[in-house]
Amino acid sequence: MRIAYPYKTSHAENSLGQSNQFGVYPINRYNTWHGGLHIEGTNEICAIADGRIIAYRIPETYIEETLEDKKSLYSNGFMLIQHDYESKNKLQYRFYSLYHHIMSKEEMIANNKVPDFYGKPIYTIKAKQHIKGLNARASDDYSDVVTVIPKGHTVTIDTHYNKAENDKSHWRHKPKYKEYVKVSYHDEIACKTVKDIYIHKGYATLKDSTYTIKVEDDTNTKSESGASIYDGVSAKRVFQRIIKTGEQIEVEKTEGSWYKLKGKQEYVHKRDISFTNEIKDDVEFDKIINCDVPVTAGTIIAHTGKYGVEKQPNYRASHIEIFSHQNPNDLLTDAKNDGEKQKHYFKVKQGARLKKNLKFSTSLKKKTPVKVLEVKGEYSQIEVQDVVRTSKRSYLTNYKEEDHKSYEILDTHFDTVNDSFDGFINKGDKLYFVKQLDGDNRKLRYEFPDSGETFWIKTDAIKQPQAVTQGISSLTPRSFLIDGIDLDTGNTTTAPAPVLVVPAIDTIVPLHQDVSEYYLEQPIEDTEEDTVKKEQIIAIRKAKNITDPDKKKWHHILCTDAEGEKSGWIEETNSKLEKISAFDWTIFGFEALEAGNEFVYSVKDIMEAKETAPFIDTVWSKVDENQDKILDHNEWRNAYKRMEVVSKFSKLVCKHKNEWAYTADEIKSEIEQFFDMGIKLEEDDEKKQILEDKKQARLNAVEQRLKNLCFWKDIKDGEIAKPKEVKPKKKRWSLLPDDFLAPEPEKETHSKPRKFSSNPNVWHFHPIAFVEHMKLLVTKEDIDLRPLMTFIPQSKGPSCNATCRKILKQMDLTPYGSDNTMQLGYEKKDGIEMILGATEKAVNYIDKVLEYGHPVMVGVDHTFEYRKFGVINEGTTDHYVLIVGRKYESGKQFYIYWDVGTKRGASTEWKFEHRGDRLIADKTYKNPPKSFTVTQVRKNIGHDYK
Repeated sequence: MRIAYPYKTSHAENSLGQSNQFGVYPINRYNTWHGGLHIEGTNEICAIADGRIIAYRIPETYIEETLEDKKSLYSNGFMLIQHDYESKNKLQYRFYSLYHHIMSKEEMIANNKVPDFYGKPIYTIKAKQHIKGLNARASDDYSDVVTVIPKGHTVTIDTHYNKAENDKSHWRHKPKYKEYVKVSYHDEIACKTVKDIYIHKGYATLKDSTYTIKVEDDTNTKSESGASIYDGVSAKRVFQRIIKTGEQIEVEKTEGSWYKLKGKQEYVHKRDISFTNEIKDDVEFDKIINCDVPVTAGTIIAHTGKYGVEKQPNYRASHIEIFSHQNPNDLLTDAKNDGEKQKHYFKVKQGARLKKNLKFSTSLKKKTPVKVLEVKGEYSQIEVQDVVRTSKRSYLTNYKEEDHKSYEILDTHFDTVNDSFDGFINKGDKLYFVKQLDGDNRKLRYEFPDSGETFWIKTDAIKQPQAVTQGISSLTPRSFLIDGIDLDTGNTTTAPAPVLVVPAIDTIVPLHQDVSEYYLEQPIEDTEEDTVKKEQIIAIRKAKNITDPDKKKWHHILCTDAEGEKSGWIEETNSKLEKISAFDWTIFGFEALEAGNEFVYSVKDIMEAKETAPFIDTVWSKVDENQDKILDHNEWRNAYKRMEVVSKFSKLVCKHKNEWAYTADEIKSEIEQFFDMGIKLEEDDEKKQILEDKKQARLNAVEQRLKNLCFWKDIKDGEIAKPKEVKPKKKRWSLLPDDFLAPEPEKETHSKPRKFSSNPNVWHFHPIAFVEHMKLLVTKEDIDLRPLMTFIPQSKGPSCNATCRKILKQMDLTPYGSDNTMQLGYEKKDGIEMILGATEKAVNYIDKVLEYGHPVMVGVDHTFEYRKFGVINEGTTDHYVLIVGRKYESGKQFYIYWDVGTKRGASTEWKFEHRGDRLIADKTYKNPPKSFTVTQVRKNIGHDYK
């Protein structure tokens, strides 16, 4: 099941009703029940989920209401949709969405706002173009244009010249006209052949003895005017014909800025067409129609209509509500345990303490080589490097090829070798082979325990004497301090202290002093901790995570409470941090309540009420800011303006009689009490009578409006008979007579039955809150991990694979090597041969990784037998990129990726589309253009993402 907002918006978190003039959930003004939410203003109204329209009423015109000579218009049009949700673990829940007060037919037609869903599109030619192409001239007069040959059409060279043409005085032999050639042209539009004409060779392409016209520079003003029709939409399209202005066409589909004509390989540009939508012939008006019409989430089914009231006659809104006859407890409490393996959220409990900085002990010695990655004032980010020196093979022992070509040091020569490595080595440490030199000499590498690790230290520790701040330019990363470079001055005489300066970014320098502590992330102000004052729920993917030297996982939390923004680190096993699933709605604040049966709720001491309705007490308790059990005027007045309060209201799932099932008598009797209360307070008899008259007029208006609006009793239960479709009998290939053949089996249908109970006591959901939460369960929610990382382009440095790994390291991630990949396909001469089912498995894995808050490295293929670096990566993967997000656009699923192969790898939004059995990026940084197909996924080590 797909889920969508009831109107066109990318995010509706600020649309819970806090800014509404009228129509809030669940209690309206005057303490009246209101089971839905108004979408105010001019808006398109969309189906909130896949389902079926089971009833509708579209008014021809708006209904007019007059009170004290003031006229207002309102709509009694509605659409009612049935939805059947089923979870992976087979929890079934049927609910309905209602869209009331929709636009009238008259206004839809007048403003060209008929939804495509029940519209009949009319495409009319509005262009007044003539045939365009290249002028073809007569043989006897250069100024005389015989015809205009359209772009893409061909002409044949005419090698036969008459006597006059051979005359050297003829105009075509003059220098100015030597680019002209004599041709003949068969005009398929006019069904005739034109001979003895001349065209300019510069505006046509020659192949064999045929020229193809390549321009549209000239116009045939004598031709019929209308829209130009072509055989395609590319730059090489060929003109076919003109369709006259005012004619209507049938469109098969849209391709970019072009319409394809129905049943033909012909195209017309959208700018040449006027489009209007008429309403289909089978749509009925001004009455309730029970039907069964499938609809998909996000489909525009209506527009907001007028719902004028006495004081605001021009008020425009549609009432949206979601209700169910089914008790919601199983849904709200995850009765089928769908969330057991889908815990994608953190609950940060009240009192959780968030560390501002993660500081750890270390013992990096002075002169340890480091690469400077970033400098931020008092702190700098560095990467610990290896040391490469020369030693004798005879000082070493126990060579192991399988252990990356490692050596151990003979005890008798340990001090000698250690001295050459500046005393960095400890007994038992290994050295690694780099290169064989002359004789017994070997170039060797020593790896510190922290080699390759990046962290933040005090900037003072990397400052250098001014003479060496440029680093060691001849070295490659992690191969440092070559023999012969003396980092000590060696000068024993008294001299001025050297000036220490901060080295440049990307230089490799020795530490200026010992380092005893470091930070995994850039340190911030000295505040030790933030304390969370109120329980918070955040998506795990939005919390950056790192693993400390003790293998403990930490998550960076950003949240807001009454004191403002709180942020910091919390360890994963902390009792104040809990992984939760969105399938348990109650953790997110949803609760089911009995909301009584009153339309107007009683309040103690008002209208002689002896007590306040229990439901009102419950709702008021959520508004009582100081919890003194006294709701003052300001608290109630401001309640619906406060996001925190409206959010609480939106999570109440209330059982109450549906307001569209009331009779006029039921509501009139309750509303009448309000009028009587005001009349009773009036002491003047004459004014009392005026109020009595007004009361009756308003009660009459309420009665009439209710009769026009309510529909419940008219909705039918069960299937709706459809006209039997007569299909032509298919020919069955057999030599036997039909009587001897078994009947063909009927196709199975898995659709849920059309159902609607007459019981009006239903459970109501706040429509926006319901959609927001259902999106967490059934929709692949948009994910963007880019803010959690810093993009690094490959440039001329390491490979794309190594660069992707470097970015992944920012997220404390390491991908598997080539020995553990998810292979999606192999390249063949005629394209990529995809492995059956591999892309589906890969997409499932990518989704889980993204939902956990991690990026993933993938390989792509763009050129057959691309062998720039030899036959590697199964001979198929040409390049590596990082998938860093997911988004849903126009019914298509896309995966956002960073391309390290270009400096524009993050500034441009590159996307793979999930298309059939593959992930394809049509637009890439390659020039000439090349598409990318994902052929390999590198899983992240140490994470199963279950």
